[in-house]
Amino acid sequence: MGTKDHDKSLVRNKSTYTPRSGKDDYLDTYIETITKFPVRTRKCKQNLTRNEQDALKSLKDDDSIIIKEADKGGAIIIMDTDFYKEKVLEQLNDEEYYKQITNNPDKATKKRLKKLIKDYNQCLTEKEIAYLCDFDPKESNFYGLPKVHKSAQIQNTVCSLLSVQRMP
Repeated sequence: MGTKDHDKSLVRNKSTYTPRSGKDDYLDTYIETITKFPVRTRKCKQNLTRNEQDALKSLKDDDSIIIKEADKGGAIIIMDTDFYKEKVLEQLNDEEYYKQITNNPDKATKKRLKKLIKDYNQCLTEKEIAYLCDFDPKESNFYGLPKVHKSAQIQNTVCSLLSVQRMP
């Protein structure tokens, strides 16, 4: 590859380039061979009994509870939905960390970003500019992970479940 064709971009959008056939016989043969292989999907062995599967589905379908993974330790927590919503709202209403906004600032932020990139475009390649400018902002999702080590109510629930499991 000549130096004039070398792209020095640090970031760029994903390539859509597909080499045309007939350029390299070995590559064509390889592509033809692997496209003929059947696609095998592995069947996962079920590790739950039918009763356990039914119980799990029943828990998933129960709108009165929320099932979450704890923030540490990999524990699974089952909480009352109203309790969970109350705790999440407490977090969101903490004005030290969250502020309610009246309109979505994404368009204004993207416009400011494009202006900044335009002002400094001599430092960037065309592909870097395209990568930095051509995107649609995505809204984030908010969710809470239970902190087992900080919530007495949740700790007691987990402890009582563990003690039930130890019973003969």
